[in-house]
Order: sequence, then structure tokens, then C-alpha cells
Amino acid sequence: MNNLAAAWAADKTVEEALRLLDEAHIPCGTVQTITEVVEDPQVKAREMVVDIDHPGSGSVPLPGIVTKMSKTPGGIETPAPKVGQHNEEIFKQLLGLSMEEISELKKKKVV
Repeated sequence: MNNLAAAWAADKTVEEALRLLDEAHIPCGTVQTITEVVEDPQVKAREMVVDIDHPGSGSVPLPGIVTKMSKTPGGIETPAPKVGQHNEEIFKQLLGLSMEEISELKKKKVV
């Protein structure tokens, strides 16, 4: 904040400064803390932060879907997978490996 703005705002509350700036048709707003953003009624109404149950961690807040579309709204349904959680699934489905081949790679510490 420059000295002129700081001097003007020094004896005012945030609410008073916002009101005076608004009355003068000067665009303005507060800079919110992370907690204030997460607790903001509009953020909650738009599900911009959602709570997901995470195994071992309990309820975890995660960013929601930003773009809201009527026909394909999307949603956050599960937490991020643990490291390696889907390895076997990927090895079988995408790479076409058998369980024997996967076991051999594990024995050799390749995966």
C-alpha cells in the first residue's frame, strides 16, 4: 500500500473504508484468508470445497469441480489413490500382464 492510501485508511475500519470506496464508485474488496474463503457462503453454495472421507485420514477438504455444467456436472466422489493403489489393475488392464508376470516383476523389485 502506498503512503497516500495508508494514510487515508489508517483511522478507518475495513467496513468503513469499503463503504466509502463503494460510495465513490471505486471497485474494492477485502483480501480473504484461506479460512475465510473456505467458510464463505458462496464457496459453500457452489461446492467449491467438498469434504471426502479418506481411509486413515478421516474427513478431508478437497477442491470441488470449478466449472458447473447442467448436463455433465461432475463431482468429487473419492480421495486420491494411495501410491501404488491401482498398480495391479493398470498392469493387467493396460499392459496385459498376468498375475504371474506381475509377481515376477515384484520379486525382481521392478515394481
